[in-house]
Amino acid sequence: MDPSVSAPELKRQRRRLRFILQIAISAALGGFLFGYDTAVINGAVGAIGEVFKVSSGDLGRAVASALIGSAIGALAAGWLSDRIGRRHSMVVAAVLFLASAIGSALAQSLTSLIVWRVIGGLGVGFASVLAPAYIAEVSPADQSGRLESLQQLAIVVGIFLALLFDYAIVLFTPDRNPVSAVGPQGGMALDVVVGGVACNALRGVGAGDSGKSPLPRAERVARAGPSGD
Repeated sequence: MDPSVSAPELKRQRRRLRFILQIAISAALGGFLFGYDTAVINGAVGAIGEVFKVSSGDLGRAVASALIGSAIGALAAGWLSDRIGRRHSMVVAAVLFLASAIGSALAQSLTSLIVWRVIGGLGVGFASVLAPAYIAEVSPADQSGRLESLQQLAIVVGIFLALLFDYAIVLFTPDRNPVSAVGPQGGMALDVVVGGVACNALRGVGAGDSGKSPLPRAERVARAGPSGD
C-alpha cells in the first residue's frame, strides 16, 4: 500500500475499480456467448442430421452458416457503434444472441435453423469487435491488460461450458439420444439465460449518462461510495 495515499482516497480508488470491473465483466458476457455459440453446435450435429434427414453437405452448410453472420457482424460492428455507441451496440448483440437461441431451439426446418444461426453469427461478430474495444475504453491504464484478458477468458469458458452442456444433455437423457428429450438444439437453452442477463447488464451500464462512456459515472460512484461509508 502506498503510504502517500490517504485512506479516503484509497477507498475511492477501490470503489471506482470495482465499478469498472463490473462493467468489464458485463461486457465480457459477449465473449462468453461468442465461445458458447461457436462450440455448442458440435453436440447437435448428429441430432440435426437425424431430425431433418439432410445430406452431409447441407449439414455442413448449417454448421458453417454462423460464420457468415460472424463475418457480416464483424464488418458492421464499427459502423453500428459509431452511430449508436458501443454499449447500445452490445445490447443489440445480446438481443441477437437471445433471438437466435430461441429460434434455433424451435426451428422446424433446416432452412429456418440456418437463418437463426446466421442471426446468432451476427451477434458473435458484434461481440468479437465491440467487447474488447469497450473494455479497453473503460479500463484504467494500469489495469487495462488484466481487464481486457477477461474477454479471452470468457471465450474459453464459453467453449468449455458448451461442450460440457452437450455432454450432459446426452448423459442425462434416458436413451442417450438428445433428440428424444430436448430436441436438436437443446444446448441453446443456456444462450437464452445468458442472453437475457447480458441484455439487462449492458442496459444498466452507464444508464443515465448523456455520453457513451461510463467513466463519468464511475467517478461519481467512487466519490459517493456505498451508503453507510
